[in-house]
Amino acid sequence: MGIYDEEKLPAFLGLAEDQVLTAIIALGYASDTPACPKRKGVQDLLRYI
Repeated sequence: MGIYDEEKLPAFLGLAEDQVLTAIIALGYASDTPACPKRKGVQDLLRYI
């Protein structure tokens, strides 16, 4: 996870003052399935010369 509150999360997790949070891993399932992005066609990716 890229963004989190550096002051609130360690307090929520109950970390001691001398402990530093270095990594966060989100677990679980998304509440919805996002649509897949459109793929570029071969004509947009390749150029014959």
